[in-house]
Amino acid sequence: MTCPEPAGPGPEWSLHSTGWWRRHWERSGILDSVVADTLPHGWRFWRDWLKLVVPANEKEVRALEADAGRHFGYVPK
Repeated sequence: MTCPEPAGPGPEWSLHSTGWWRRHWERSGILDSVVADTLPHGWRFWRDWLKLVVPANEKEVRALEADAGRHFGYVPK
């Protein structure tokens, strides 16, 4: 499921959609072909990474688990 990019400028740290990443890399001119998509069940990779690196961040872990990939995922760069 692809979520639309929020309208208007967001903070520097904001999360971006796959469409944003595709346009970002296309404009760079350093790649001949750009494919941007989320990894299937990528939210689990994100959650597992958080549990390993910042286990005290229970709030974000719970948010990812509650969302279960409906809105949050992982777009590899």
